Amino acid sequence: MLCFALQHLCLPHNAIQFLLSLFLSRSNHVITAHGLTSPYRVRIGIDQGEVISPLLWVIYLDPLLTVLKNEKKDPYQLISPIVLHISSSDFCSPDVLDINNLVFMDDSTLISSSKEEMEYMLSITEEFYCLNNTSANHNKYVLATNAVDTS
Repeated sequence: MLCFALQHLCLPHNAIQFLLSLFLSRSNHVITAHGLTSPYRVRIGIDQGEVISPLLWVIYLDPLLTVLKNEKKDPYQLISPIVLHISSSDFCSPDVLDINNLVFMDDSTLISSSKEEMEYMLSITEEFYCLNNTSANHNKYVLATNAVDTS
């Protein structure tokens, strides 16, 4: 899927092959207090501490973030005087910014104004993870709300 994302960005074939070759058919060691471990074959993936990993992570997640942006039905609306100074065609009005996700590396936050929209965004992300043979740690999911319980 990283290959498809790189192709979507219209990178030259040689550049794509070079980037992919960095992460295919390789082995790794782990540094311990007793020295290096025996080498093991890396099955798939990009090492978290790799210098290029932040850029590749953004490229890899771009299709998901694009779909979430295009499919937003009930986003959270950030209303601030500071937004007045930012001009973009994405804004509904000059002082309102629609937000439905925040992402930093592999930490994602989905934001919605309704339970139904949150469920919809979660279904999109789960489908993305399934297509990419990855998964999210559901034990780390946290649901926060500012709704007032009137019962």
